[in-house]
Amino acid sequence: MHTPREIYEHYKIPPLLQLHQLRVAAVGKMLCDKFSEGVRAETVILTGLFHDMGNILKIDLSEDGPLLSLIEPGKLEYWRDVKEDFARMYGTNEHVAGMAIGHEIGLSGDVLNIIDNMSLSKTVWILQEGSLEMNISKYADLRVGPRGILSLQGRLAEWRERYKGKEYDAGKSYDKELISQAEKACAEIEKYVCAATHIHPSDITDESIALLIEKLKDYPVTAS
Repeated sequence: MHTPREIYEHYKIPPLLQLHQLRVAAVGKMLCDKFSEGVRAETVILTGLFHDMGNILKIDLSEDGPLLSLIEPGKLEYWRDVKEDFARMYGTNEHVAGMAIGHEIGLSGDVLNIIDNMSLSKTVWILQEGSLEMNISKYADLRVGPRGILSLQGRLAEWRERYKGKEYDAGKSYDKELISQAEKACAEIEKYVCAATHIHPSDITDESIALLIEKLKDYPVTAS
């Protein structure tokens, strides 16, 4: 048995990615604790804790990178070296790397399936076909940006800027129609999750999840 704290250290996960994953897991747990129907909370929590394990590969570590202010002073070269090590070990695709690490950690098939289907391009499918745990996990991720909790509208605005024109699969790019469909699905996921939990979107704040984050750093992770 290990803890997220130990696993993040082993894989040299940057603090900004550690905190993002902890925030998503905390939002997920907050929602699971209020759900009126049966939900596998462990699946949601583990998904949140480890859904972006390969994302150092997509962080812009150039001198004018948009997240540079979140890198610890004096550590830029260190994280560049870590990013190169990741690329050598897992390739340059952050999703492939994250899935490989998920297998190494020993995450269950259910958790890996959710992680594998959390991209923006899968949002409509998640709403229509995804499990309860997948919808909760997706919504939790929808509410957390690089710097903390965001409203759904704030997160979607960030997405529009980030994904516009980018490929989500070989030869397939995000366009206005796909993004519009995904945004509508995100809004429906929010309605569904919040109605089932009796949590208002405004109840989810950095302050409301702060204690959960500290507890989740030592959440027991047992290989399946």
